[in-house]
Amino acid sequence: MRAVCWLLLSFALLLDAAAAPACPQRLRVGFMDRPIPPYLEGSGNRFAQPAPGWAVAWARQTFAALGCEPEWVRAPVRRLAQELARDDLQFIVGFAHSAEREALMRFPQGSDGALDTRLNLGVAEVVLFALASREDHGDRAEPGAEHPVGVVPGAVEEPLARARGWSVELAPTHDANLAKLRAGRVHWVLAPRLAFGVADLQREPRVQALKPPVQRALYFAPASRWLFSQHPEFVQAVWLGLCERSRQQPELAQAGEPCR
Repeated sequence: MRAVCWLLLSFALLLDAAAAPACPQRLRVGFMDRPIPPYLEGSGNRFAQPAPGWAVAWARQTFAALGCEPEWVRAPVRRLAQELARDDLQFIVGFAHSAEREALMRFPQGSDGALDTRLNLGVAEVVLFALASREDHGDRAEPGAEHPVGVVPGAVEEPLARARGWSVELAPTHDANLAKLRAGRVHWVLAPRLAFGVADLQREPRVQALKPPVQRALYFAPASRWLFSQHPEFVQAVWLGLCERSRQQPELAQAGEPCR
């Protein structure tokens, strides 16, 4: 009986492989070079082992199911965006949507041309962080033009801060912005809530996230526009595979809408 089951499973996998769109000859898949637990672990150009993070596991499983062996790349956020716009990268896994990024790369779209939110891989609140000892921020305080807000260049929060007329000071990483906040060089830090762990915020002087969130960010796996123009079925298969695996994550199973 067990042999029969294995034969049936093997036959099903062969059918799936035959039906899957062919992999492009050149396939490079990017991730940010900083940890975003539990989605992405490790820093620099390496993934943590043996647990590289949920998003890496989803990507490996998705591309393997399509019969692909991509080159995995880790780089700073701005470089990832530039390489995807040039088609030097074909996908970035775990990239927040913004109007500015949509002009450079292909996000999932519905039949009406609008962003297909069903295919998101996660949602995060973008919030202001401030020193817990300060008494002038309150729950609904908002920066003006007179006090700088720390942001990471090229990240989704940079155009958000600039559109509101806030004074912006750039730093290469969220951790660098947090150090500036503690040193008094910036008044706030604008970042996704998941950019900092509890331990990062509890170190003295303590930092807290302010309410309400400035915005909710949806994360996807945008593709290069050239790749989508040449291989739309393949790109759609990647998006759907990543989305469905994200929904299978026990911690996220009830959090997201169905992928289709």
